[in-house]
Amino acid sequence: MAKDYYAVLGVGRDATPEEIKKAYKEAALRHHPDRNPGNPDAEERFKEVTEAYQVLSDTDKRSRYDSFGVGEAGIPPVTLDIDDVLDIFQGVFGFGGGGRRRRRMRKGADVRLAVPITFEESYLGGRRKVAYRSRAACDACSGSGSAPGSRQRTCPSCEGRGEVAYSQGFLMLSRLCTRCHGRGAVAVDPCRECGGEGARTIEREIDLAVMPGVMDCQEHRIGARGEPSEGQGPAGDLVVVFQVGEGGRFRRDGIHLVTDVDVPFFRAALGGEVDVILPGGRVVTVRIKPGTQHGQIVRARGWGFAGVGGLHGDLLARMRVTVPRDLTDRQKELLEMYAGEAAQDPSIWDRVKDAFK
Repeated sequence: MAKDYYAVLGVGRDATPEEIKKAYKEAALRHHPDRNPGNPDAEERFKEVTEAYQVLSDTDKRSRYDSFGVGEAGIPPVTLDIDDVLDIFQGVFGFGGGGRRRRRMRKGADVRLAVPITFEESYLGGRRKVAYRSRAACDACSGSGSAPGSRQRTCPSCEGRGEVAYSQGFLMLSRLCTRCHGRGAVAVDPCRECGGEGARTIEREIDLAVMPGVMDCQEHRIGARGEPSEGQGPAGDLVVVFQVGEGGRFRRDGIHLVTDVDVPFFRAALGGEVDVILPGGRVVTVRIKPGTQHGQIVRARGWGFAGVGGLHGDLLARMRVTVPRDLTDRQKELLEMYAGEAAQDPSIWDRVKDAFK
């Protein structure tokens, strides 16, 4: 079925050249590979809008397209890969300094690895050894796919180019040769360790740094520890996804550390100090004012999580006023004396009782 290039760019068939150029810029920026790393759908969409622009921005091609449609317009095919498309984009809008960009080598696939850590580790940071499995260049053949000492021959599928061409509308695009994996040559005597693939799945280990303040589901990218390139490009990255465990009596609010602190009712009434044991065991003394109410938040600045630019959040201690269950005779006597004085002003006693609810 013929493509509707007007629909691809989201313009009407009566669109002016300026409207077509504007629509292409918006669509190409939205799907640009640099804005969508590792997203093959975005890359294909980027190629598609560029193909549409190549036709509709040319008066002669557009006229023949409007008359005959794709496949009948007599427009000679053009061989393009993603780098050619990026060059067109640069040439139209002048991004990246203009001119031909050097052809980028294809990067290997990224490997995603979920790493569970404790709440304490997310607060303090630390290091841990993490094991994972992924494909890596074969040590036996140094990634060539050939048995040591054997020769290679030109790949018959791509004739040594490492890529094969295929048509898409008016364009001839290229993709990596699946037979030689972009090397342009195939083994005469395949490597016995990897079966000629040039890579194999192995157990790998890294010494992972857990930075203080890391959040649940936060990603950390480690370069060149992913899958090897199918071709001559660099290896992909290892993308670590941290999974932070429960914090028990602690919880997180942005970069702030939040906890409940039990305070005897007399301390809440008279004021004073209470100690809070932080994750990791460090003790912070928090001062509370006389008349502190149940549920009131007391802030200790700088004792929260590490943030961006060296900033730290705060410790937010929520006061939980406690009432003793067992009183001595002397304690009961003192409370009754207080109750008697407070009875002269019922509103005071009501506020005291409300604090203990």
